[in-house]
Amino acid sequence: MKIIKVTKKDLDRKNHYKKKEITGLCNVQIDVGLGCVIFSKLSVKGYISARAGSGIFVGDSIRAGRGIQSDISIESGGSIKAGSGIKANRNIIAEGSILAGGSIQANQDITAKWFIQATIAILSNGNLKAGGSIITHYSGIHAQTISCLRMTVGFFSRKKQIISGRLLDGEIWGDFKED
Repeated sequence: MKIIKVTKKDLDRKNHYKKKEITGLCNVQIDVGLGCVIFSKLSVKGYISARAGSGIFVGDSIRAGRGIQSDISIESGGSIKAGSGIKANRNIIAEGSILAGGSIQANQDITAKWFIQATIAILSNGNLKAGGSIITHYSGIHAQTISCLRMTVGFFSRKKQIISGRLLDGEIWGDFKED
């Protein structure tokens, strides 16, 4: 699978990707130190990786057949969907939903207007907020604060899974441990 490397020469003065979008059968690597790179659309079959000092902002949805990783934040005007994990050193923010075939991890906040769903775990060192449900299939949830309509963990797991954090709002289906 080909790798599309986004460098400073691919960006305009306002850090917009000049070709507007990247789609198709490829991987995307955003070069070191570019700050938040702005795309109109980002939908690839491979992975998306923003290296040290770089982040991702997409006006539409972000889709990756594999994982999405960013040294700064990942932000979308629509949904964020990855076939494996989603990881950001700062925030993960979506105006739609956040869905991952692996874990969702952020060193700060994870926020979705609709719902957040991960096959494995959801881990945030900040706030976890969804307008709808928060669901994990096989593992637990950890955040400083949690706010949603309802949440459940380990939906397909035979073992007991834990929700860890301070619940601000929401209905819990499962065990909860207040931090």
